[in-house]
Amino acid sequence: MNSKAQEADRVRMERALLGAGMDAKRALESAARVAPYDERLRAWEALADAASRANQALAGYMTEYGLMGKEGE
Repeated sequence: MNSKAQEADRVRMERALLGAGMDAKRALESAARVAPYDERLRAWEALADAASRANQALAGYMTEYGLMGKEGE
């Protein structure tokens, strides 16, 4: 893979991590507000989803750049 393609992949991974982080921030802000139980529950579910996506993106980034084994070690 050439350096231009590697840089594009790196930028894509960083954007995925940033997007997941922003989703988590919004979910936390929403959950922190006084709201009916069902709205707070939806906010915490969104936070869990964002955290999961961030974890997957980070694992992909680390694997891609040789920072972690292929099996997630």
